[in-house]
Amino acid sequence: MAEGPILFSRIAGAGRGSLVPIPNAGRDSSRDTRSCRLPAHLKNQFDRAASSIALNLHEGWGRATRPDRNRFFQIAFGSIRECQAIMRLEQDRFSDDQVQQLDRVAASAYRLLSPCSP
Repeated sequence: MAEGPILFSRIAGAGRGSLVPIPNAGRDSSRDTRSCRLPAHLKNQFDRAASSIALNLHEGWGRATRPDRNRFFQIAFGSIRECQAIMRLEQDRFSDDQVQQLDRVAASAYRLLSPCSP
């Protein structure tokens, strides 16, 4: 599978202000879902949720206060869970690699929500 763009995110434990790459996060999910042949209603929902992940992570980092940032990180985390739910509903249409990639993104986003992250 071809590598997509890498989203850089600040991750707890990586040092204050450190940027850590999240492979393939925020890439054009339509390439993956097109090959999966999801039902139209799930493909649309998956694409919107996948876009929401990247957009809310980036918007959250633009916020001045921790509570405001967390609000956007929580929305991004909810969108990750939404994508994971679709992947479980249609598990025969996704590769193990795709599931693991999203699990890594989920773990990174979860760390952003921890009280000790920057």
